[in-house]
Amino acid sequence: MHIKSTMLPVLMMATLLSCSPGQVGESSVRSQSEIDIVNEQQITWEQLFIPSEDHYLVFFYSHTCENCREIKDEVIAFALDDIVPMYFIDIKNSQNDIPITSDVESSYGASEIEEVSILGVPTLIEIYEGYIVCNVAGKDHCLTLLNEKRLIN
Repeated sequence: MHIKSTMLPVLMMATLLSCSPGQVGESSVRSQSEIDIVNEQQITWEQLFIPSEDHYLVFFYSHTCENCREIKDEVIAFALDDIVPMYFIDIKNSQNDIPITSDVESSYGASEIEEVSILGVPTLIEIYEGYIVCNVAGKDHCLTLLNEKRLIN
């Protein structure tokens, strides 16, 4: 019995010692890059159609969304790789009055904000030459679209 009770503190200490200080520093640098890209590329719902861009993606998210947090690293990595320009819309921002409906298919081909809705978060919209060509929701669908963009470009 005495041996088992001393194993737990030993295992906990071994786990703590296995973390190296270098990993902490690298993580904080990456986190700053992530914060910078999201802040720099943040737009509002009214700015969805960006006249100066021919082709871009818009990622809709919420800080309280578990699925958004689960795919955050992949989304940020894509944005940092600059494969296709990516912008971010935080649906909790008071400036964003985003219609959420189950009829997102009607958004395909939309070129005006009044014609667009999303299913929820996370959502990824692709806009090409001023028209919505893709509007997907859910972490798996968002990641699939990002992976397709990586393969094409």
